[in-house]
Amino acid sequence: MSFRWSFSTDKLFRRCQRQFFFREIAAHHSQREPWRREAFVLKQLKTLELWRGSVIHEGIQHYVVPALGKGDALNWEFITEQTIERAKGQLAFSEQKRYREPGISKTKNEDFCALVPHETGVGVSAEEFGNVCEEIRTAFRHLAAMSDVWQPLLGRNDLEAEKQIWVEFDDVQAVFQTPSPRKH
Repeated sequence: MSFRWSFSTDKLFRRCQRQFFFREIAAHHSQREPWRREAFVLKQLKTLELWRGSVIHEGIQHYVVPALGKGDALNWEFITEQTIERAKGQLAFSEQKRYREPGISKTKNEDFCALVPHETGVGVSAEEFGNVCEEIRTAFRHLAAMSDVWQPLLGRNDLEAEKQIWVEFDDVQAVFQTPSPRKH
């Protein structure tokens, strides 16, 4: 049996065992049990703020890290625009509520996104999406300003956006992972 426990899981468990049960145990992507599928869908929902952080993280993972590994100079304008294009695809996916389609998997669809405003019927205004895009641009401008961090990393092919470290202790395997935007 395998079970993942994290600081955020622990915090959730201590705050509300019912919410923990639905999010971490009951939620399942299978269509056979509709109530478990619904718990799974609701678990995927993100606020605009959480989504923005996830998109920035994905930009680093999919565009910055590979460019560093190739030894390419970082074209921050290109990276920023690619990340915004990724956000547009995810916004459209969520707007169409594709996250509710049977058989949709977030691991097999890079546009997978489920936003609270779409689920509640409020939607995301052009102004709100414009703010998300501006925050993405600001984040990458700040990263671009740290050239002393990026130069030594050029050409390194051992880089990862999230490094996992496995440790065995008393017949238990523990994994430690660098922080990322909340996925829950």
